[in-house]
Amino acid sequence: MNSENQVYYVQNVGNGWNYQVADGVSRFEVRAGDNLAGDGPTKERSEIASAAKLQTGQTYEISFSVMIEPGAKNTADWMTLVQLQSTFDKGEAGHSPAFALEMVGDKMRVVTRDSAAAISTDADIRYVRHYTDTADVVRGQWYDFKLQIKFDPFGQGHLMVWRNGVELVDFHGALGFNDLVGAYFKEGVYRESSPETFAADFKGLSIKTISDTVIPQPSSSVKLADSVAAAPAAAPVTPVAPITPPAPVTPVHAIVSGTANADTLTSASKTDILHGGAGNDILVAANGAYELDGGAGVDTVSFKGVTSAMIVDLGVTTAQTTALGSMTFINIENLIGGSGADKLSGDDFANVLDGGAGHDFLYGRGGDDILHGGAGNDVLDGGLGRDTGDWSDITTAIVGNEATGVVNTGDGFIDTVSSIEVWKLGSGSDTLVTKSASTVYAGAGADNLSDSGAQANTFYGEAGDDRIDGMGGNDFISGGDGNDRLLGGSGNDILIGGAGVDTMDGGAGKDVFQFMAMSDLPIGKYETINAFESGIDKLDFSAIDADGKAANGDTAFTLVNQFHGVAGEILISHPAGANYYYVQLDNNLDHIADATLIVYGPTLVASDFIL
Repeated sequence: MNSENQVYYVQNVGNGWNYQVADGVSRFEVRAGDNLAGDGPTKERSEIASAAKLQTGQTYEISFSVMIEPGAKNTADWMTLVQLQSTFDKGEAGHSPAFALEMVGDKMRVVTRDSAAAISTDADIRYVRHYTDTADVVRGQWYDFKLQIKFDPFGQGHLMVWRNGVELVDFHGALGFNDLVGAYFKEGVYRESSPETFAADFKGLSIKTISDTVIPQPSSSVKLADSVAAAPAAAPVTPVAPITPPAPVTPVHAIVSGTANADTLTSASKTDILHGGAGNDILVAANGAYELDGGAGVDTVSFKGVTSAMIVDLGVTTAQTTALGSMTFINIENLIGGSGADKLSGDDFANVLDGGAGHDFLYGRGGDDILHGGAGNDVLDGGLGRDTGDWSDITTAIVGNEATGVVNTGDGFIDTVSSIEVWKLGSGSDTLVTKSASTVYAGAGADNLSDSGAQANTFYGEAGDDRIDGMGGNDFISGGDGNDRLLGGSGNDILIGGAGVDTMDGGAGKDVFQFMAMSDLPIGKYETINAFESGIDKLDFSAIDADGKAANGDTAFTLVNQFHGVAGEILISHPAGANYYYVQLDNNLDHIADATLIVYGPTLVASDFIL
């Protein structure tokens, strides 16, 4: 068997993110619920499997490179990246692979299984750990593996494993199963069901035979099935004289430098070096680049126009292998992806990550990051810090739920989110249910915002007729423009109706109803406050200059029993038998109310006002 011209079968549920191939890199991604039919609900996978089998008694050299993409830490109970899966004899128990490269948390492990039984059962199979990392792998870094392995038909063999040129395993002994038909190769992600998204990239797969083909004979203690005969010895392989490679060519780097201003620099080839200098620069790397150094300022690397999947990690300061070649990123704060399925990761500082089109994965890591997925079924993971999910360019109705981590953008795509604390919605009539202490900017449209728990949220309805329910917690709720309905729920809330004819209800707790300008109280229409609790809640007019004259400073309102033609008066009246009070404001000397507020409640006294 040789890896060239071999048939490989894809094993996944068929989602767009599960398996992608671009520029010689195979990308495998598994998300929660990627359960292949036949595996059941406890297993998730995206793999390819070779149709050809390894010949028993033959030594094979298998080479490949693997990279674990940045993202949430692996919490699966078990996971394999590479397998040599044995075939089953009739009557055998289904068994795990004879060789596997596993992930244990974020550590790699090399294991084998063996059984000398002709028809193996679960009790016969032995599991051996040969090597386990002592530290987590570096995500976003390629690891180069080479295996030399030989199975005999009787459950014995030889295994050697190198990673990045360092020998990890040299084992002779029980290896594999008592099978005449050899194992077959698999790569990808196969795991116990787990909530986090996990992706691994592979490249450079080579499977070839090498010399050392003597087939060991079974010892007298090994009992073969009656129908199994010893395999004949393979013909010796004549070694080929090594070919001397040509001397390497040192590339010539064209250096493009910016100024102290905000520059846009564009690379022409993969060997270019872009130095932004001072200023907030944009480095356009659609043609690749050898090194991108933003210098001082807040600098952005853009891959607009690139159709291949770009995998870039700003937390890595050494060279990274990307779809456009080797690239080094220095002093770069922000990334803009192309139209491929990009994987963009930030560092421990504030980053802006824009996926562009395609099914992207954005990982903020540390710092207060801004993540914008763009068109596509995107995954947004803010990581540490107070991170922002930005859907402000969406015009359709967004429906999001922080508890489930699902955001339906209304334009045919569904995003998956985690560790997002600040939400910027679009101009449609959006619906969002938060669960953590979130800040929400609803944008235009008749939006519906609420919280599913008792967290202290900050809600900005902005334009449109919004409905906002703080539920539990000490919330800050601002309706913005439009005729809004604001509900504080339990907790000590601050409610600001803003422009428009608003209805507010603080609910339980010590609530404050703030009025920031006379325009918050429309002329000729009544703003309404329901269920006001005198002695507990407050009406706050202190932000308004009572006489409207900036020249004499900020003037406070005065409570009166009747208007006197003096600017800055508030008149409280209680219609006989009514369960509400009128609160009228005059700030222009004309004895006539310039704004009227209706407050429902049994009592309203002077101490309920902040003037």
